[in-house]
Amino acid sequence: MISSSVKPDSITFATFLPSVAELASLKQGLVLNGMNNNALEIFRWLLKEKMRPNSLTLASVLPACAGLVALKLGKELHGNILKHGLDGRLHLGSALTDMYAKSGRLDLVHQVFERMFERDTICWNSMITSYSQNGKPEEAIDIFRQMGMAGAKYDCVSISAALSACANLPALHYGKEIHGFMIRSAFISDLFAESALIDVYAKCGNLVLARSVFDMMEEKNEVSWNSIISAYGSHGCLQDSLVLFHEMLGNGILLDHVTFLGILSACGHAGQVDDGIFYLRNMGSQLGWSIVLAW
Repeated sequence: MISSSVKPDSITFATFLPSVAELASLKQGLVLNGMNNNALEIFRWLLKEKMRPNSLTLASVLPACAGLVALKLGKELHGNILKHGLDGRLHLGSALTDMYAKSGRLDLVHQVFERMFERDTICWNSMITSYSQNGKPEEAIDIFRQMGMAGAKYDCVSISAALSACANLPALHYGKEIHGFMIRSAFISDLFAESALIDVYAKCGNLVLARSVFDMMEEKNEVSWNSIISAYGSHGCLQDSLVLFHEMLGNGILLDHVTFLGILSACGHAGQVDDGIFYLRNMGSQLGWSIVLAW
């Protein structure tokens, strides 16, 4: 592991004479471990040593720019990509769209996406997620439809991202359309997609459909339990949330901070302060938290 206070130099790397590919792999590992500054230092060293970055190297450093929201540097890298005729390549396009999306520049995301001559499922999913998370749910749903018309293969990430956009609208008719597609395409057994569907129906005010999806799930994990508990809680149905909470514990599902917030929110929506304090203390102790209430 490289300390953030230690910068790579010629002597450091000369001991093992790294290739461009090896440096790309190292940078990718650093980014995955949240060491974005270190990854950028290695890239700067590479340029200083007159080692020409290839598409793999550029693709490995763009996530560091995204993690640091370093738009200026990201644009410089984009210029380098254009200069060497590497634009349009799949892995670079996906990395660029992710970097621009995290910087809130959907206009540049769209430009990069339009220039790509190859698009896979990951690239389409990145576009749907980018628009959904940047307050453009209708555009996200439109991209989801374009993905299907382009012949790209949907996966559980595509479905979950589109459902998240439906929940943000909220748009019941879009949710129902995707639900129908899930049934026809055998996505109905995907835990995360089904949990996202529960969230859509709850935010559209249809607890009957939300509960129907939950009851029909062949398998349930903490995400699905948290989704239905939060669904009832957000509509002020405290008792239903508490019944489901105890069923969750009875089924051996471990609670987490999302469960914690779901129950507290349910108590808040129902105006039950005393119940909220009780579960705050009880659940906090189960999670190993020390709860101190200040009045």
